[in-house]
Amino acid sequence: QLHAGEFALIPLGVSMQLPEGYEARTAPRSSTFKRWGILQANSVGVIDNSYCGTNDEWKLPVYATRDTTLEKGDRICQFRIMKNQPPLVFTRVEHLTGALPMSEMLEKYVDVEKFLGYCAACPRCGQTWSCPPYDFDPAAVWPQYAAVTLYAVQVFPESEEAKAAALADPEMFLRPYRRAFDALLEERERETCGSLRLDAGRCLVCERCARRDEEPCRFPEKLRYSLESLGANVGALAADKLGAPLQWGTKDAPPEYFVLVGAVLTKGE
Repeated sequence: QLHAGEFALIPLGVSMQLPEGYEARTAPRSSTFKRWGILQANSVGVIDNSYCGTNDEWKLPVYATRDTTLEKGDRICQFRIMKNQPPLVFTRVEHLTGALPMSEMLEKYVDVEKFLGYCAACPRCGQTWSCPPYDFDPAAVWPQYAAVTLYAVQVFPESEEAKAAALADPEMFLRPYRRAFDALLEERERETCGSLRLDAGRCLVCERCARRDEEPCRFPEKLRYSLESLGANVGALAADKLGAPLQWGTKDAPPEYFVLVGAVLTKGE
């Protein structure tokens, strides 16, 4: 017998040892509230496999919304046996920002001939529309703007799982951070009329760029270039303006951290 407003732990007459790596979850049946006016007090019940002692009988915590009577054998709840959530690995990420006028950018950090020469040596050169060679002069882009705001994401592969993933395929390890970073840069670009964002690497809109098939860009409105592809010295910018010099790993270990560097060029100081 329960009165309105009372709380009770209803014995379910069940006790069991669940397999290793599994848990049980209890929930009311669809008719429970209608028939008895009770609610499961903690919304969801989770029973792990360690709850299996002699006196560890499963119980349903309920709150009565009206006077009600429960009889032995009433079917008030149900349960599911499920695999435990897989272990989670967290990776530390730091966000960095910096700013400089375009005059300083051009004087100290832009050398189109030098850095496009590095691009030319890359095996991906000419395979994506975000990479050189272009049908425009990259050097002509910079003077159209007055200031540069730098944004960076510093990713630390500290766990053994993260280190192994970063060592095996650095680009794929960084891909989710890069996509989130692209979204951040896109938001910053929208905030300032007439601005231009520069991403932290090649365009990721399409899995296979249309340029490889000698076709025009499928989404020219989404296409953005990178700092280095327009001739900027990303390594110097990361060290001088963000305090995060680029690091390089070895064949046996990834670097202490990776840095993804992007920017938003604005027409106002």
